Amino acid sequence: MNGEVLFVCRENTGRSQVAMSYYNAFMPDMADSAGTQVFNAHQNVGEQPEADGVIEALKADGFDISYNKRKQVTEEMLPLFDRVIIMAEPHTVQDWLHQWETATYWSIPDLKGVSLKTALEIRNLIRDRVYELLWD
Repeated sequence: MNGEVLFVCRENTGRSQVAMSYYNAFMPDMADSAGTQVFNAHQNVGEQPEADGVIEALKADGFDISYNKRKQVTEEMLPLFDRVIIMAEPHTVQDWLHQWETATYWSIPDLKGVSLKTALEIRNLIRDRVYELLWD
């Protein structure tokens, strides 16, 4: 099922940004990303030191997310998307997000503080899941 997708992780600096990048590469401007616990919303991803490995892993595939703005997920956002993919740790996800009718949970390891090698492995896992979603 193709359509507009919201990818959600915890801080909107890693997993959701990666998924959004790959989805938008095939379906331009059809995906967005947000976080369940974004304490400094509207900062660039590149302003977060923990995002360095993510930024480097995506640069290897030609994406620069360092200037992407981080967003906090809100309940009002959800109806704007055909699908919501949650990659945040379950205990960080709001009840209304857990219960959203088009929400799907992907168990993807956090990218925070991992080595570049591990970041590349997680990037590949997310990329493969996005490709499955695109051709579902």
